[in-house]
Amino acid sequence: MTSVSPFRTLLKGSAIAFSGNGLIYALAFVFQIMLVRLLGTGGYGTWGFAFTLMLTVAQLSTLGLGFASIYFASRGSSAVPSPASVSRIAIVSVLFFSGAAALFLPAAAYLWIVPAYHFENIGPLIYILSAGVPIVAFVSIAESIFRAHHDASAAFKMKLVPEALKVMVIPAALLLFGVDTRVVAASMLLVLAAPAVYGAYMLNKLVVPLRALWPARDFPAAAIPLLAYSLPFFLHEVLMMLRDRADTFIIGYISTASYLGIYRGAYVLAAMVAFIPNAVAYLLFPLMNRIVSEQGREELAEFGERTIKVLIYGGIPVVVTIIIFARQLMTRVLGPDFLAGERALLLLTLSSGAGLFHVFYGHVLASKNRVKLLLLANALAFVVNLTLNILLIPGYGITGAAAASLASSILLTLLAARFASAALQQFIFPVRTAGALLAALGFVAAAYIFRDRSIFISSALCVSFYAVWAAWLAVFERAEMTKALENLRSFVQKKRGG
Repeated sequence: MTSVSPFRTLLKGSAIAFSGNGLIYALAFVFQIMLVRLLGTGGYGTWGFAFTLMLTVAQLSTLGLGFASIYFASRGSSAVPSPASVSRIAIVSVLFFSGAAALFLPAAAYLWIVPAYHFENIGPLIYILSAGVPIVAFVSIAESIFRAHHDASAAFKMKLVPEALKVMVIPAALLLFGVDTRVVAASMLLVLAAPAVYGAYMLNKLVVPLRALWPARDFPAAAIPLLAYSLPFFLHEVLMMLRDRADTFIIGYISTASYLGIYRGAYVLAAMVAFIPNAVAYLLFPLMNRIVSEQGREELAEFGERTIKVLIYGGIPVVVTIIIFARQLMTRVLGPDFLAGERALLLLTLSSGAGLFHVFYGHVLASKNRVKLLLLANALAFVVNLTLNILLIPGYGITGAAAASLASSILLTLLAARFASAALQQFIFPVRTAGALLAALGFVAAAYIFRDRSIFISSALCVSFYAVWAAWLAVFERAEMTKALENLRSFVQKKRGG
């Protein structure tokens, strides 16, 4: 048994992540608005396609070693000599494969992508962004290593720095050198270099001396179990990214850059829902590993129910708020040309809401080493998503793509919950929250039925929702809220005292 409550540790890490996420998402949102205004829908769509492609290649270049690093570090497996050895193997492997991917991407763009996607400057844009593949991959694996060491602060600084720089550097470059997606790409490389330098400094200081990375030929015996464990996670990430991003590639292939730009705008707004689960997930996996290896089913059930409550009570209000103000967000924030994406935003936001639950159940499967089940769930969800995209996009456009995302997200959550229940031999879910979820669905339905409304009516509807939500928490979750506030107050006081 551990002396410190895992849920309290989760709350503390999430408190750091919440504060960091709030600033990060605010900066990211401001940056996207700037890009939309400066590039227009066509340029924004072209940029979104190229950057998504580069990001996908970079993330896949990590080979699933991020999850593997967290797993072995939090389990303290005897097969791995030390956290430093795990980090060393992961970093060297990621740098090698991401470097190879950076060389392959321009060739792939020349042979296949440019002939298929007739976007302005798409070739040069991809050639420039290819240099960012190893940078993004290194930042990703460094972030995972910090998570493995329960250092949410360092991980979030790596996210905060580029978001802050993007808002300042890229718009300035566009105004100085002219509005061009190639200017955005070149500026982005400079921005991405900053967190890579910081990550290298922190890794060298806290985890493993960078001079010990080479030569790579004397890898410890831990390389084999680490790489073997990461393989299912690599396949899982392939399917997950294809499921999440297939719509972008299909829309870009059969439609125009402007239409893709409208969809990307809706996608960015819906992604704000991830603010809550991303904060919780930073420490969820290592803590779940610790509970599974050290504690019993009762402790796991209690931890799980309280974690799901955090996801629901924190995430669902974001979902409802975006849906209530969907039209205003699309037309007044992004611009009148984005009205065609209103329904897509509604469906994508619901899809992100369904993903709140997958965060917990997916981490349960990972901590129980049931990666094959997680892989199966993602494979089925990917097949459904791809099939529906192919069937719906030609007839329903971006609304069909969003509907496909919602269907696959719901299926993935249901499968993950079912598999997690089988792995734990119990179903973990706070039944009391069902009433709150039904109330939220009622407001979502009202927002859709009466979507032709003024901003005043939308504001009144939003205030009504938060009044109902607050009343529910006060009546049914008073003890839980009191305990959480006490933990948070204690945490803040310690931080101020330190």
